[in-house]
Amino acid sequence: MAYLIERSGLEAARVDGACDLHVTLDSGRVLRVEVKTATKLAGHKYKFYYTSFEADIFALVAIQNDQPLVRLLEESNMPRYALHRDEFTQENQDADLQWIASLD
Repeated sequence: MAYLIERSGLEAARVDGACDLHVTLDSGRVLRVEVKTATKLAGHKYKFYYTSFEADIFALVAIQNDQPLVRLLEESNMPRYALHRDEFTQENQDADLQWIASLD
């Protein structure tokens, strides 16, 4: 995850604590990122288990056939428990990375 964020032009650092990553925006603002991973489908959805975290952004990683795809969502846009597999596309991942790189 940190690699993808850094590839989009931002600095990412792994941290131990209330979140998984700190991402530094061009403005100097630091975002707290919580990474959640799902490897199996439940029907047509990936389930992500989380309680309340102190995070600004959630990185949802779906691993299908050893190929991970990521969605980046603000906490207010987090799905209740699951996200449909059709949400995980290269196009959506690229758009999410562009979005986070554009934040101030």
